[in-house]
Amino acid sequence: MIITNRLLAIDIFRGLAVAYMILGNTPGSWDYVFPVLQHAKWHGWTPTDLVFPFFLFIVGLAMAYSLSHYSDIDRNKKIIRRSGLIFLFGFMLNGFPYTLEAFEHWRILGVLQRIAIVYGVVALLINNLTHRQLLYFMVINWLVYWAVLALGASGSDPFSLEHNVVRQFDLWFLGANHVWQGHGIPFDPEGVLSTWPALTTTLLGYCAGVWLKQLLPAQRIPHTSQAIMRETGLKMLGVGGALILAAYLLSAMGLPINKSLWTPSFVLLSGGWAFIILGILINLFPMSHTPKTLSPVLAFGCNPLLAYIIADLWVRILYSVHITQAQDQTAYEWLFNQVFIHWGGPWLGSLSFAVTHVLIIGLIMYGLYQKKVLFKV
Repeated sequence: MIITNRLLAIDIFRGLAVAYMILGNTPGSWDYVFPVLQHAKWHGWTPTDLVFPFFLFIVGLAMAYSLSHYSDIDRNKKIIRRSGLIFLFGFMLNGFPYTLEAFEHWRILGVLQRIAIVYGVVALLINNLTHRQLLYFMVINWLVYWAVLALGASGSDPFSLEHNVVRQFDLWFLGANHVWQGHGIPFDPEGVLSTWPALTTTLLGYCAGVWLKQLLPAQRIPHTSQAIMRETGLKMLGVGGALILAAYLLSAMGLPINKSLWTPSFVLLSGGWAFIILGILINLFPMSHTPKTLSPVLAFGCNPLLAYIIADLWVRILYSVHITQAQDQTAYEWLFNQVFIHWGGPWLGSLSFAVTHVLIIGLIMYGLYQKKVLFKV
């Protein structure tokens, strides 16, 4: 058992978010996905819809601790460099396997690109604004995006898939061939405008981190009583509950909870649940001790970027390899149809396919964790 000055709950939260993200992204077949692992079709939410905002919340949470280690001289330079590299990784993944067709429909934005943009902007804001100014920015940013969503749409329903201003702007700025097509029409859930409110999600995480540093100074964590740690967890639960209540009040007023648009009510809902999960983890793991049983989870959290890149690249390789003797199936389809579906049926087979990917990536991450190898940009 290792004792550190780190708050164990943060590392566990990050590891769980990365593992769940891989689980939700790699079902054997999208026709056989249990509801809990599906995204909401449009309005509303599922647990899977919370995973990406959780990760952005954790990015902000971690920045409350990590940015203080940068010197004032090179801090902005490091932030811009890191943001640019993460964006490049995501952009290059989108084009794989780099065929002419892929080039013509190369999606410009995506999950890593949003993380890069949000990290870069929020980190620069933190580096150049006071805490009070950050709070003002967060509230104004949230309100202005709400106004843009409500007033900028082309149709009678500003929150519809077809007429929302997010889609209209991305079509104009990026072009129909370079956005996601998963909703049946060109619409990118990680588009330009919907990245704007994600700044608020990350700033909520930063605020949580600053608050935790005040409640639980790092140098005192190994010696903090369980009662104080649990009291801190309960405070997080209270904030989370208030944010969720506010989200549903806004929803009742006509502002739907929608992940694809990253509506202001979704910002509050996902932020509220992030506070609640963080509070629960602080209560369950109140000390900084690192039990060996948690090592697989922490392994994901230590190399989240590398875990995502390996998982995404592996899936793209499986989809790019075609098994010609099996009716031109991709290797991904062949594995599901010829291996997993036979012993688990379509539903359990699809789930076990995803779980297997989590385990394989987890083994790789665990090996790196044991050797203390960290992938940093």
